[in-house]
Formats: sequence, C-alpha cells, structure tokens
Amino acid sequence: MRYTAEWLIAHGFDGLYDACPDNDECGCPVSDLRPCDKDWRVSRKCRPGYKIYEAPNICVIGPKPEERR
Repeated sequence: MRYTAEWLIAHGFDGLYDACPDNDECGCPVSDLRPCDKDWRVSRKCRPGYKIYEAPNICVIGPKPEERR
C-alpha cells in the first residue's frame, strides 16, 4: 500500500473512493488506505479521489465536484 499512497500523493490525489453507484459512501484517505482490507483492483471499483468534506472525525473522498452527477 505504500506505493499506492506515494502514487496518489505524487499525482495530487487525497485517497481512494469506490466508484460503484450502490456504494457511494466508501472512501479512504491516503493516511488510511483500504481499511476494509479489500483488494481495490479486484473486488472493488476504487478510484483516485479528492477530499470533499472534512470535519473533526469525518473525511469524505470522492471525485472532483465538477465530475459528480
């Protein structure tokens, strides 16, 4: 996962999010990648994403706002 985090940071992303329409609340920041312990290349549709909202204990990762439908 170290290389995934390095790639995300180098390309300006904040984490990963699940692009599957029925799982739009799944996302993780680079500091805690894949806490679900799933292989994002096989069983999930995780994509590089950006912080959309951050509060004291909440961080939502998703596509850029202009990419949302």
